[in-house]
Amino acid sequence: MRDPGANQDRAVRVHEQSAERHVAAAARWEERGETEWAQFERRCAEHERERALEDRERALARREWIVNERDRIADERDRIANHREQLADEREHSADEREGTAEARERERLRRVEEHEERGRASAAREEATIQREIAASERQSPGGSERPQPDSPPRSQ
Repeated sequence: MRDPGANQDRAVRVHEQSAERHVAAAARWEERGETEWAQFERRCAEHERERALEDRERALARREWIVNERDRIADERDRIANHREQLADEREHSADEREGTAEARERERLRRVEEHEERGRASAAREEATIQREIAASERQSPGGSERPQPDSPPRSQ
């Protein structure tokens, strides 16, 4: 990037060089005994020095403005970056909440599946017990069926 103050720096140098030429011209006029022309050249040199000083001040003000503008832009970029980071954090938090909700739903689904399986096993056990009772009852009622004592019932007297 080109230095925006380069032109002002060049203008300062031009005025300083011009002031040096006027001082040299004043010395030459003084050597010739032309004091009025020497004073005129000194006034011109002073005027060039003042212009150089004004140009330096403008260059400094311009550089300060540039620095302030860069700081303002950097602050704005930081603010935008912070906002983006906050949005990313919020998205991540939402994703975590969704993931947590999904995990909770999955745990609930697995709990229901386990309960269903348990009910199925309990139902199968009840059905098996009913079948066993029916078999036992039919064996007791059948003529010539073996009449074994049932574990839950006391032995029968004959």
